[in-house]
Amino acid sequence: MTLLRRLRLPHLEWIVLQRVLRANIRPLLLAACLVLIGGPTIVHAGQNLLDTDAFNGTNGDTLTTYSANWPLFGNWNQLGIRGSPPGGFGTGVAGSQGNRRTGQPFTDDHWAEITLDTLADTALFVGARATDEAPAGRGYGGGWDFGPTVYQIVRFNPDGSKTTLLNDPGSNTSAPSDIINVQVVGTTITLKVTRGGSQLLSISTVEGTYPSGGTPLLFASDATTNRLGGTWRAGSVTADAAGQPPRSMHQFRLRR
Repeated sequence: MTLLRRLRLPHLEWIVLQRVLRANIRPLLLAACLVLIGGPTIVHAGQNLLDTDAFNGTNGDTLTTYSANWPLFGNWNQLGIRGSPPGGFGTGVAGSQGNRRTGQPFTDDHWAEITLDTLADTALFVGARATDEAPAGRGYGGGWDFGPTVYQIVRFNPDGSKTTLLNDPGSNTSAPSDIINVQVVGTTITLKVTRGGSQLLSISTVEGTYPSGGTPLLFASDATTNRLGGTWRAGSVTADAAGQPPRSMHQFRLRR
């Protein structure tokens, strides 16, 4: 502030400048810390980071064994730690596996994201608004299924089925290192995929079956011991999130 006083601004302009700096100093300091601590990643505008996990656990452990903040989703089997070190997640038993994330103050409007590692003969979705409140097994997801291999948005139903809400009109299919990002704002579900630092697709659909509640979700299907993904992230969504392009930021790791 001492240096700024040398600007000799008029009194009113000086007050406005002080308020702007005070309102923005914390995010500016956080951004500076992220640059010093982590490596590059993608953050979409309007998405606030609350939680991240690199799955640095014992190879073969279920996610619930690895962390109590990864409870089982619905009546599915559990995902597990695959490829540790350096960590990652995958499937390991026949059938479908799903875990949802707790432990953070996720609001009704939130997002989740994974970085894809390995392409396998499986289904893989990252999702939002997943809940085990009766009836259990409700939520939304974005990723791909066995049938159409193109990216799609789906709804998870309490009876264990999935309903396809939207297939990518561009027929884009998954590739290693894709960053799959799903957010829910009100009744709008948006799937964004980033490849090689550029946005590959951004599709949205409106669906009001689950208008509130829930937490982020991770879901895969079929038996494979391959590591499917590594970094997982999630957080809250602000009003300006819809339709914004990604911006370069850096990542930090929270405790599991």
